[in-house]
Amino acid sequence: MKIPALAVASAIVVLAAGCGGSSGPSAASVVSRSAAATAEQKSFHVVVGVDGAALTSKSGLTLTFADGDVIVPGKMKARVGGSFLGIPLRSELVVVGAKHWLRNPLSGAWQNVSIGLGPATFFDPKTGVLPVISAAHDLKVAGSEKVGAVDCYRLTGKVPAGKIAPLVGAKAATNDLVPIELWIGKRDSLLYRVRVDGPLAAGDAKNATRTVELSNFGERVVITAPRGT
Repeated sequence: MKIPALAVASAIVVLAAGCGGSSGPSAASVVSRSAAATAEQKSFHVVVGVDGAALTSKSGLTLTFADGDVIVPGKMKARVGGSFLGIPLRSELVVVGAKHWLRNPLSGAWQNVSIGLGPATFFDPKTGVLPVISAAHDLKVAGSEKVGAVDCYRLTGKVPAGKIAPLVGAKAATNDLVPIELWIGKRDSLLYRVRVDGPLAAGDAKNATRTVELSNFGERVVITAPRGT
């Protein structure tokens, strides 16, 4: 007996689905769940890395590295690296709301500074990273990778430079679409890493990269203004 080709094709589709042949969740659904889950977090550890560019400010502080804790919406305490008025710098930074303090590496005293990157800006519910990635263009699930010990979906897409630049401490020189990569936990849907490739601001190298990595969600953190400030 000859079996119609259409019936054979249908059977293959059914068997493939039953044996795990599905391609998994869509990029839109992964990002949507991540935006909701990550927005609920009140504290986390953050590492910011910049290569071929810098987080600059009017005060003369240029950051290329930050490693510390954040309390949403507006507190951060971190070890930072970069330069201050052109002098190489390794120090500490404390952010409480709109106030920012940098420890002078020579005197040990805290002084007020201005920075282009802060937790309140990064996690603003209307213009922060979560609404920006939710509206990203050409989102695709590019595979699976681990961030630390966490199994993550790795997604690729593009975002307007003008929307992502302020969130990584840059002043966009263009509003062209720039490549973005996201690493989102498979089990908890939390956002673990964001990477933006290419130049955003004037003076950036063509291969500039900016990476923000998140971890230790929900751990108890205490951040206060430095004593004597």
